[in-house]
Amino acid sequence: MMWAEDNGIEPKFLIHDRDRKFSGEKFINFWKDTARRVKTPVRAPMANAYIECWIGSLKKEALNHIFGVGRGQIDYVVNLWVSHYNTVRPRQGKGIENNVLDVDFTPKAKGEIQCKQKLGGLITEWYREAA
Repeated sequence: MMWAEDNGIEPKFLIHDRDRKFSGEKFINFWKDTARRVKTPVRAPMANAYIECWIGSLKKEALNHIFGVGRGQIDYVVNLWVSHYNTVRPRQGKGIENNVLDVDFTPKAKGEIQCKQKLGGLITEWYREAA
């Protein structure tokens, strides 16, 4: 189950599979006025695979290590992690070796390697100083 947000504040769509736990009257009535429910295709197990992997990464790398006391704090952690995931997070690829990737994914081989930590060390970003 995931959110598809329109403006970052209120959910516009709730995307979920066809599990029986999502078909109960209470579930349907709860989301009726909040978001449009969209079901994944019938007999398409891979429809959820990518989002489940992404949610698993979010939980393992950030949410399992904090205790959120409010929605604002959780939103801050998720937004910071998503920004890191989409821009700076290391990727595996040919020819990268021990180089640090720029935001445009070009390896940088010269300059001193620096480290920046966010969320109390949960997120670590590596970069090279300009040579």
